[in-house]
Amino acid sequence: MTYRFVAGQTAPIDFTLKDGAAAADLTGYASISLVLTNIDTGAAVTTTGDVAVTSAATGAVRYSPDSADLVAGRYHARFKVVDGGGLIFYWPGQDQPDVWLIGPETL
Repeated sequence: MTYRFVAGQTAPIDFTLKDGAAAADLTGYASISLVLTNIDTGAAVTTTGDVAVTSAATGAVRYSPDSADLVAGRYHARFKVVDGGGLIFYWPGQDQPDVWLIGPETL
């Protein structure tokens, strides 16, 4: 899936993680993070502490970007979820990562 955002955005961005067509149940998962990588440079964006589960039963998560997170460019994005036993899952999983297109404030 492709998302479009404006560079410098700091307002929270809500997502629903899916298991097929249904919302994923995140109950019992120990942690969640966002893996965000610039497609052109390979540079990773530090998103530590910027992601929270807002409703585990409905797969709702919120990314609250820092002021320097969303810089103009093209990014691959996946949410990394660790369960209570230490198993790691990614959303989207087997599919291609989401693409985030970050554009300038003015076009």
